[in-house]
Amino acid sequence: MLNSRVEEPMSHEVSNQDAALQEAIQAIERGETAKAQEILRRLLRAAPNNAVYWVWLSAAVDSVKERRYCLQKAYAADPTYEPARRGLILLGEMPPEGEVAPVRVPHPRAWEAEYRPSVPEPTEKTGTVLPRRVVAGAVALLVLMALSWGAWGAWQRFRPVHLATPQLLIYTTQTATPRPTETPTPIDPLTLGKPTPLALLLPATYTPTPLAVSTPHLVEAYRLGLRAMQEGRWQDALRYFRQTAEAEGEHKADLYFYMGEVYRHQKQWDEAASAYQEALKLQAHFAPAETGLAQVLLAQGKPEEAAKWAAQAVKDDPDYGLAYLVQAEIALRTGQPADALAALKEAESRLPGSPLVPLYRAEADLMLNEPQKAYTEARNAHDLDITLLPAYKVLGQAAFDLGKLDEAVLYFRTYLTYAPGDEAVYRALAEAYLQQGNTEGALAAAKKVVAAAPYNADALRLLAQVYLARNEGEKAVSTLETAVRVHPNDFDLRMALVEAQLAAGHAGEAFHQLQDAQPLLKKQQQWYTFYYWRAKVLGALDVTDAAIEDWKRVLNAPEGMVPEAWQEEARQALDRLLTPSPTPTSPATSSPTPTP
Repeated sequence: MLNSRVEEPMSHEVSNQDAALQEAIQAIERGETAKAQEILRRLLRAAPNNAVYWVWLSAAVDSVKERRYCLQKAYAADPTYEPARRGLILLGEMPPEGEVAPVRVPHPRAWEAEYRPSVPEPTEKTGTVLPRRVVAGAVALLVLMALSWGAWGAWQRFRPVHLATPQLLIYTTQTATPRPTETPTPIDPLTLGKPTPLALLLPATYTPTPLAVSTPHLVEAYRLGLRAMQEGRWQDALRYFRQTAEAEGEHKADLYFYMGEVYRHQKQWDEAASAYQEALKLQAHFAPAETGLAQVLLAQGKPEEAAKWAAQAVKDDPDYGLAYLVQAEIALRTGQPADALAALKEAESRLPGSPLVPLYRAEADLMLNEPQKAYTEARNAHDLDITLLPAYKVLGQAAFDLGKLDEAVLYFRTYLTYAPGDEAVYRALAEAYLQQGNTEGALAAAKKVVAAAPYNADALRLLAQVYLARNEGEKAVSTLETAVRVHPNDFDLRMALVEAQLAAGHAGEAFHQLQDAQPLLKKQQQWYTFYYWRAKVLGALDVTDAAIEDWKRVLNAPEGMVPEAWQEEARQALDRLLTPSPTPTSPATSSPTPTP
């Protein structure tokens, strides 16, 4: 079991006798958030000012809006309750503590020669350091940071440590928090697999610090713009940068670059592209703006154009590490892991300590079917930055491929709690639950997949697979019949329907489905799949001779055409069907011996 320190005042500890809260926590663990909400709301009706209940409820609700409301109620109930305050800070509802100190850019580039400001040296990180490899604690911090992912969390995706070109970086300083007096804590929310209210678990507030660009600006609005960007106040940042330009009476490339960054992080792609292009008009061969354009084009689904701009950025400034990272991302998105690894090699020497280098390496290793390497690299990325959300997704995928199902489920659930739009991760979570035998969790995850894509063939097939694992054959049949009506030419869907009909005891309907599927056969492998299912259907219909012929075809299939398990099943079926049953004989009747 993985545990971490929970810094919570003694007045808010949960007693061993609080069975209702225990039940709610267990419901959250099983993914039964509706049940958890019902229990917690019942508790809150009796104790509406219990901040602990409100914070746990924030872990059970479905939207950021509801989560914000719960944390606000917790804070209103007790303003001294630190977990509620920290949660509101990272949601942007309260200002962070401390001042933001600009960081001097070392070694200005050639194209920055005219801009050489005098800026204070960066301060070192202070405070305590979280122990590595403590998965639950890392999960806690990550998801709390993800509460504001839509605001400034995405800003961290490209964070080189030493960068001399205008680029907003986020460094973290950690304020030390005194360790509480040792007291027994009956409920440990940091148990492997339990989604925890993350405000309970953040041991210290992380304060992101933007990198000061190398262009001097004496206008206060400029500093306020950087601060607004850090806090995710995009419209304020935009206004401050425009005020800076108006006050200075001249336009400078870095201002338009930052405007482009603001637009890009709001996914206003056209506006971002226009701002970057304006920066390039003012300062030709401006690598940060070229890299920003590449990121915008990649987000717009134009990888070829993105690659051209990233290559131009590398050409204009070969030491600009972020450009190589963007090249690696483009290669990964276009299925070229070898090219990604080559770009990452260049990025690593220019961005020492960047967590994105091992993260992207892990993605490339997964594509190359090397899950152990991927797992190691993703762990490295996680250790460098425990708040890097994509690392949890990659760790989950690598752990799943390695058969580490408990870890995979933990990482997937953490990722999805605050990034719920990733249908592919819900699919992976459902498959992990299925392998664990947790059909309840698999059903909940599969329904999320279908909700995101109601008529997607793969989504409906996954849901049917879960129903079969739950011995709910009729539901599987109904689901797949819907899928086949939408995708009548999908051979794999029809074979899945045959399987479901067999499981539901409808062998005759399965045989008719096979006949309907036969015109769809085009590839050799499809024929052998067809033979396998027809053999099973014919066996269920007691058409023994025809079933034997199909089982022979499966057994003698060329290598790689069918799974080994199918061939073993064919061997056992043939042994059973071809071995003659012994003919029963009547016991010999003794003839009476005549007496003399």
